[in-house]
Amino acid sequence: MKFVGWLIVLAALGHAFYSGAMAFWQRSQVAAAVDLALDAQQRQAAPIDPAGSVHRAVLQAAQGYRIPLKDDSVRVSERDRGLTVVVSWSHPVLVVRGEPAVAIPLWVERSVTTSTN
Repeated sequence: MKFVGWLIVLAALGHAFYSGAMAFWQRSQVAAAVDLALDAQQRQAAPIDPAGSVHRAVLQAAQGYRIPLKDDSVRVSERDRGLTVVVSWSHPVLVVRGEPAVAIPLWVERSVTTSTN
């Protein structure tokens, strides 16, 4: 009986480690997608819809990484000659009946200002 208890504890610790590693991986991938989208936006000469193109690029990159971001998870705002991107989502740790019972909240926030030359 003691062995089964330790087995359950080890399985729980393994699942916690896996969930933490996946959350870290998701956050790093989304941060890279945001950085790439902002860099691409800054390289454009005269962007027509900078907020919209960054929003679409982040969602497309997240979809490529199989990170489930919803449309309202990505907020891009134009302020003071620059862009601010905030992405917030959660990584489920424990799912009960198809709904996350325990989740790790994650977010990425980046701001860039455009240079006026």
